[in-house]
Amino acid sequence: MNDLRVLLKTHFENLKGRFFYRYGRHRSETRQQKRSHAGRDEYFANAKGIPSGQVSGKKIASKLKQGFLEVPLNHHQSGIREVAFGKEVTLVEPVNLYECQLGDEVFVGPFVEIQKGVKVGDRTRVQSHSFICERVTIGADCFIGHGVMFINDAFRTGGPAQGKTELWESTQIGNRVSIGSNATLLPVNVCDDVVIGAGAVVTKDITKPGVYAGNPARLVISSQ
Repeated sequence: MNDLRVLLKTHFENLKGRFFYRYGRHRSETRQQKRSHAGRDEYFANAKGIPSGQVSGKKIASKLKQGFLEVPLNHHQSGIREVAFGKEVTLVEPVNLYECQLGDEVFVGPFVEIQKGVKVGDRTRVQSHSFICERVTIGADCFIGHGVMFINDAFRTGGPAQGKTELWESTQIGNRVSIGSNATLLPVNVCDDVVIGAGAVVTKDITKPGVYAGNPARLVISSQ
């Protein structure tokens, strides 16, 4: 009999522990959700100049749906906008392409951004996570590796251009140029038939065909 009582008591304690664990976890999650909602409400209220605590999340959502509440946010979505495509272009989404030009049989991998005014030549491949900024032109039959970064602001004034486009500089990449992963190119001109090694930082114009590597990038193998 005593053994049965001990067994029932142990079973009850286990059930009670599970109940309080689940209930306590639920209460904790509920508190976190409330804090998240409260922060959202306060953000929108501050955005409209409304004292905190006077507007609930439900009221804000309702007003947004009805078009009565205009939230002053600069909201931009990634996507494809006003792009001039050549024939048989391949895109792997998500990508962010706008007001640029892609030649025939160009390939663009995922998480790539190509900005306004960029021109990419025929049969060039741009691998994932690369960033091609404004004022860049890339020739035909090129390879842009993963995570390659182009820069148009060289901080010539000692700091960023702060949106002053007249301080931006252009980059011209020739034909049959291969750029290794994670390379960075400042505003430069690169001639045809060049290989730039992975992780290289190109700070000056490249005028002779060959293989370049390092930081700053230097000629390591000449093709002439």
